[in-house]
Amino acid sequence: MLTPGNFRSLVSIAMADQVRVLSKTRLLRLRGALSDDTMTKLAQALLIALDLPGQNED
Repeated sequence: MLTPGNFRSLVSIAMADQVRVLSKTRLLRLRGALSDDTMTKLAQALLIALDLPGQNED
């Protein structure tokens, strides 16, 4: 799933099938934001990609 977002005035994507671990210490400042609708779509894509329960809930 490709999800458009706003990152430093550039178009960016979140690829739910390429999840990586990131230490919280590397998150020094806010880099951008996603709309509620985009967050919902991304959460659903992560459920599918990680084969977690709740994949078919609307």
